[in-house]
Amino acid sequence: MTNERDIVLIWTCVGTVITSLATLIYVLISSRALRAMNLQTQALKSTLEVTWMGLRFEAVQKQIELLDKLRNERHMVYELPSEYARWSDQQREVAEEVIRAFDVYGLMDRNQFVPRALLHQFFAYPATRIWDVTKSYIEAIRRPSSPSNPIGRNQAGHMWEFEKLVQRAKLGPKHPAESNQEDWPPVSDDLILFMMRRLEK
Repeated sequence: MTNERDIVLIWTCVGTVITSLATLIYVLISSRALRAMNLQTQALKSTLEVTWMGLRFEAVQKQIELLDKLRNERHMVYELPSEYARWSDQQREVAEEVIRAFDVYGLMDRNQFVPRALLHQFFAYPATRIWDVTKSYIEAIRRPSSPSNPIGRNQAGHMWEFEKLVQRAKLGPKHPAESNQEDWPPVSDDLILFMMRRLEK
């Protein structure tokens, strides 16, 4: 009887050891598999981040190129009377094209697709000046249509991104020529990298 009990006890211990070893092996294999999956996930995340940064740069690049191409049109808008009723149809089309470009740029700026210093140092003046000329036109479109406001579209958010862009531009540092400074404040590495990538194009 004692021998049988010893044998049962031994087999119970052996079974426990085997179960423990199997559990340990499973944990080790699972841990390695999870580590490999984590490395793959990190690699995929890095690839997606690089791809997203590239797409973001391309989108911003195209928008800045559009603003550059619209330079003559911007100067035409500068000279428009602030009373939009005096604009010709052609002048209205030009104004719409310019303010739409700044509206899209405002969206990119608000979402930090582009360094804020680019707004302050390159586009603050034209954006502000164009807003001053076109503000009454934009506000009329935002109101409902009526006999006294035939261009009204009842679109309260019309050119909202453009308006907020101008507000942010006014909060930025003044041009060194206006503030008796010798230079702009130091720019971020983001702007330097952005301008270097533009030069590589």
